[in-house]
Amino acid sequence: MSDRLDPRDLFRGQWKALTLRAGAATRADLVGRVLVYLVPLAAGLVAGLSGFAIKSPDAILAGLALLVGGLLAVFAQIAGWRERLTERSRPFGETEESDRESLDEAVTHVLVASFWSVAGLIAVVAGQSTTNEVDGSLTGLSCGIVVAIGLHIAMLFMLVIFKLYDSYLYINRVSDRLSGSVRD
Repeated sequence: MSDRLDPRDLFRGQWKALTLRAGAATRADLVGRVLVYLVPLAAGLVAGLSGFAIKSPDAILAGLALLVGGLLAVFAQIAGWRERLTERSRPFGETEESDRESLDEAVTHVLVASFWSVAGLIAVVAGQSTTNEVDGSLTGLSCGIVVAIGLHIAMLFMLVIFKLYDSYLYINRVSDRLSGSVRD
């Protein structure tokens, strides 16, 4: 397979990003991995096997299309922040290493979410094209796939929000009076 179309490095990076790092020690973030992988898979299986139907897949199609564009814009913003940290790495050295890692993790999740958004678009279009339902509803396998992909993207989006918030606080040195990470 051409390296240009091989997503394995991206998924391997995401797996590594779902690791808890404390100094030199690392261990798997089991809760994060369950929420990101197993919960969407289980929800997709339940939706696909239970007779659940997505009545208006057109809205999902539009949402996923908007999400792709938005996620790519977020990628550009994160890349800019990461560049600032790279430029500051000499004077600050290792003190900002965790901030750089947070941004690197956020980038991985953003790009994986973008990938799955495109896959979701394809799944919705394929599901609508092959459905036997008169109203165009997605049921069965296509419904389960769209539910699993959608929930996976939602979990990634939540991870990105928290990583971006942490990174924003530290990169911009937000005052303790306004920082949510400082407990009063």
